[in-house]
Amino acid sequence: MLQYLANKKALLVLDNFEQLTCCADFLADMLTAAADIKLLVTSRERLNLSGEWVLEISGLAYPIQPDHDTVLQYPAVQLFVRVAERVGHFTVSESDWPAIAIICRRLEGMPLGIEMAAAWVKMLSCQEIVAEIERDLDFLAATWRGVPERHSTLRAVFETSWRLLPDEECAAFCRLAVFRGGFRREAAHEIARASLPLLSTLVDKSFIRRVASGRFEIHPILKQYAAEKLADNPSVLAETRTRHAHYFSEWLSRMYEKLKGEELVAALTALRTETQNLRVACQELVEQRDFIRLERLFPALILFYEMNDQRIETQEMVQLLDDMLQMMRQTLESATDADQNGLPRSFYQSILALTLAALHNFKRDYQHPQQTLPYQLESLQLVQDLPDSHAKAYTILLNCNGPNFLSDQKLDLCQQCFRIFKGMGDAWGAALAQLIWADEMNFSGFDSDMARAAYQASLETFVKAKNLWGQALCISGLTLLERKAGHLEEAYSLGSQSLELFSQIGNFERIASRRDLLGELAIRKGSLKDARLHFEANLTYFTHLGDRERQKYYRERLVQLETG
Repeated sequence: MLQYLANKKALLVLDNFEQLTCCADFLADMLTAAADIKLLVTSRERLNLSGEWVLEISGLAYPIQPDHDTVLQYPAVQLFVRVAERVGHFTVSESDWPAIAIICRRLEGMPLGIEMAAAWVKMLSCQEIVAEIERDLDFLAATWRGVPERHSTLRAVFETSWRLLPDEECAAFCRLAVFRGGFRREAAHEIARASLPLLSTLVDKSFIRRVASGRFEIHPILKQYAAEKLADNPSVLAETRTRHAHYFSEWLSRMYEKLKGEELVAALTALRTETQNLRVACQELVEQRDFIRLERLFPALILFYEMNDQRIETQEMVQLLDDMLQMMRQTLESATDADQNGLPRSFYQSILALTLAALHNFKRDYQHPQQTLPYQLESLQLVQDLPDSHAKAYTILLNCNGPNFLSDQKLDLCQQCFRIFKGMGDAWGAALAQLIWADEMNFSGFDSDMARAAYQASLETFVKAKNLWGQALCISGLTLLERKAGHLEEAYSLGSQSLELFSQIGNFERIASRRDLLGELAIRKGSLKDARLHFEANLTYFTHLGDRERQKYYRERLVQLETG
């Protein structure tokens, strides 16, 4: 054959070559013997031949936001609608678009999977199709005639490649299913025992992929398949989940000091990429009742969610805290002076108090502050008789944060918290307590001069620590003081500084709040152009979030600017 091809000019197309990778050397010999032969090879596994050019084929483009107004512009959505219309009398309703977007995102635009999913519209609603895909991988099956056996279901597609994996690669790939939202190679090594060469092999065989950030990901449906395989071995599943929880609890604890210093931005960036893994890890620790690790990571977890201030993540934090609260109440009811682990009752009491304080902080509603009052009262009652500690200080501090019915006690509580941090040699914590004390002096109108002095003192500490978050909060407080005093230029300058700092941190809710304040200050200064820029930026942000109420508000503000 090689002699026959020697003088030929031809393009040879070889499909599904992953089943014949053992013959890859023959392709190399062919190219050596016939210089004018070109090979176009489709395979789920790289051939790793000299001169091989790899073109990775991904799915069709799909929408990230399920309720985006431009959802029909995406090819994956167009394919779903076209197939759905072909198999039945299907007309897309307004409520279908988010579900269709979720289906396409779940399948990452995989054409075969989308066709399989869309074929079910003759029997199920789009919302029901989403639920079935998440519940059962076998739901995605071809219902039309003439489909090759290996393409009859998505499971069959995966099984074809799965059978070609050696046992070590199978085991590692299954363990990688424990991750959520991707993973770093260091985590893969520690949790799944997947070495760098093994990860490289799984990339070559299209089981995982390395993305631009350097992290690794698994296709959502393929991960669902791997998770099923892992669940078939309960002992390995339990061990892997424990390793995952321990790894991320230790990693989060190490992030704590970075959040308080000049490495804040880098730490926040790293933590944001691991939000899903952190949530799963914390939930596992709650289920295992691993109180020692939970107590160790709690301050870092709370500080991260407070600094990040993202709506969806905050809701997830509240759910975790609710689970913690239920578990801690049960534990404290049965706790004696010292349990089998040698932990005193006060240890559990401290965690319960901090959990209640965190629930107040993250559940607080500025329109209905009384809703979290029971959390505050119980938390403060639990914590007052406990010895001084960081947990006690943070418990008090969280109860002082935001609007509530403890205004007459806030100043004294902040001072108590300040003394605890000072006594423990924690200048950063003391500055934070002083900042919240200044906020109460400021917002209550008690004494602007004392508030200004406290803001300045805290600011000096945060500047020394090179911590942008603390600086931004102090400057925000000073902005409000200058606005109250009628010093509009100074207020606008300080507000712009805090906006820049929050922008560096990536705290979008705070950015929107600063822009709103700067817009109103600009109007009072007579700078309508600046006001328009701030309101337009907020309109864009809330349009992206799908927040119709605040979209309406900023559209109205922009109209008012035009009409005077």
